[in-house]
Amino acid sequence: MGSLRRIVYSALSAGILLIPTATPVSGQTPRHEWLKRCGIVFIGRVVKVGDVSFADVPRSARTVVVRVDEVLEKPAAVSLVKGDKVTVEVKEPSQFRDGARVTFYANGWIFGNGLAVHEVGHEVSPEISPVSEPGASSPRREEFAQARKELSDAELRSRIQKADMVVVGRVTAIRPQALRPVGAQSNLVLSEHDPDWQEAVVQVESGIKGARDGQEVVIRFPGSLDVAWYRAPKFKLGQEGTFVLQRDTVSGSPKAMLGGAEVDAYVAGSRQDVLPKNEAQRIRALVGP
Repeated sequence: MGSLRRIVYSALSAGILLIPTATPVSGQTPRHEWLKRCGIVFIGRVVKVGDVSFADVPRSARTVVVRVDEVLEKPAAVSLVKGDKVTVEVKEPSQFRDGARVTFYANGWIFGNGLAVHEVGHEVSPEISPVSEPGASSPRREEFAQARKELSDAELRSRIQKADMVVVGRVTAIRPQALRPVGAQSNLVLSEHDPDWQEAVVQVESGIKGARDGQEVVIRFPGSLDVAWYRAPKFKLGQEGTFVLQRDTVSGSPKAMLGGAEVDAYVAGSRQDVLPKNEAQRIRALVGP
């Protein structure tokens, strides 16, 4: 492809998962499902069905040229602004006509002299007048923001339901794990991808689930910056936050020592489970009475 580059979206972009991810939340709309699977969302007007916006894209009956009216979401590395022409490889070209205004949910395909994307889903957008006040949100942008919030809340609620512990607290100590492998993990052989397990001792300010105010909790995390672990959550002395935790089933040693006693050890499965302290109120609302 020469100078062309292909955009690859990975589930690892948000952090290495240490535990299984939550199952899909039922009862969600197609828009919610598309949002889970896409990285680019924009509103545009179809210029030409069966055409391409730059020569490097293979033309077919499924390629559609779209002029961008509004960008709702995109990765920082992708250049996309109002007025750009984008090639969209759509699923069913018969659903599009020249001049139609459409919201596209898409993922990157090719970029070089322009941008080409694969359709994940689409909605035909209403014909609306431009927003008159500078900085004001369009109705479609407000709908998108609400859908993104609903999806985020649903995914967070699912993680909370599956969590063994949810706490607001502060890291008071960082120490190496005293590894005491058990069972099948007892024959663990270290390699160049050794996670270098560390332990963060957290003083619980507020126990939201599975903990009481004032207790101490041990959270395991890989200290290694190796490619296998560098995106995993890290903890620092003095760090404050809201932590969604699972019992440790990954380090090979489910117990830790705390104050001379053996206690359960926990892990934060991904960066999504290490939230700012001010997210506690939102989490309590999602937990419910």
